[in-house]
Amino acid sequence: MVNHKNIESALVEVIKVAYSQGTKKYNKLGALYVNYLKTLQRKRDPEDHIRYVAKQRAPNEETYNERIADFKDWYNEEVYTSLEKLYKLYLEIANQEEKVEKRTKSEVDEILQKIHDRLYERYEKWKNKTHAEHQNILNLNQQILVLHNNPLLNMADVRCLPVLKLMAPALAKF
Repeated sequence: MVNHKNIESALVEVIKVAYSQGTKKYNKLGALYVNYLKTLQRKRDPEDHIRYVAKQRAPNEETYNERIADFKDWYNEEVYTSLEKLYKLYLEIANQEEKVEKRTKSEVDEILQKIHDRLYERYEKWKNKTHAEHQNILNLNQQILVLHNNPLLNMADVRCLPVLKLMAPALAKF
């Protein structure tokens, strides 16, 4: 059975062969297949991704034969052979039956419970964050009100306040 590792190694082979040709045409082909490889490696479920790609590139024998005939016309023998190997894998994957596993009611209930728990945790986190933000806004509004009701003194006088506080007890004795 073909899996994403087989596709990955076939892609690497196409890239190596394309870049080894040394012409602009083959360098573009190599870059294109590098992007395909990067996309495959980024996917969370590479098996699902290659099934999708295989159904796009070689959904049936007729499409496969058309593409291979085009490749034979466009590319030299070495590149053609590597592409043919890759597209044979794609055709094989496209023709594989998808395995459908039925789940029991208890398994479905477990899955739903896990989803519910994750959603509830996310809700609680969001609620706490929102509450903290609301409290912060209330505190800032309260500070603004205090400043409005108790305006600062003249800035020149404010600089002198610490000195006056120190001198006040001494002046009170006189």
